[in-house]
Amino acid sequence: MHLDSTTRVCKRCGQSKPLHEYYLMSGCVGGRRPVCKACVNVTWTAWKLANPERAAMNAKRYYERNKARRWVQCRENGLKSRYGIPPGTYDRMFTEQGGKCAICGVPRPYRKLVVDHEHATGRVRGLLCAPCNNAIGFMKERPELLLRMIAYLSA
Repeated sequence: MHLDSTTRVCKRCGQSKPLHEYYLMSGCVGGRRPVCKACVNVTWTAWKLANPERAAMNAKRYYERNKARRWVQCRENGLKSRYGIPPGTYDRMFTEQGGKCAICGVPRPYRKLVVDHEHATGRVRGLLCAPCNNAIGFMKERPELLLRMIAYLSA
């Protein structure tokens, strides 16, 4: 029995609880499980304690199936939060640069290139290998220092 559209009675414990205390599940009435989260968690914990080998096997299988997707999602979220790069932009830039550093041109097929950006404005300039990116950082992003370094090396 439902009290109103914002609550539901758990089929296991019989308590009336707000809808946010029920897991989402398509195919169920109202799109939520008929058993509250607390009861589901108690049942699941008891099953894991009674079946540790199967629980470990299931966890490992889930991890193996989803690790690539999680890695891509974490990378995309990190690029978005750090540099404001929308999803897919890094891969597009990498392809446009031919998998090579924008400065030295050395291909980095297995090692990722880092996102180079202006610290003052946040504008993304391109993808660099770590040594080239570090060199720019050591020169404090000041072209006059780089020109002095070129003059020194040319002498």
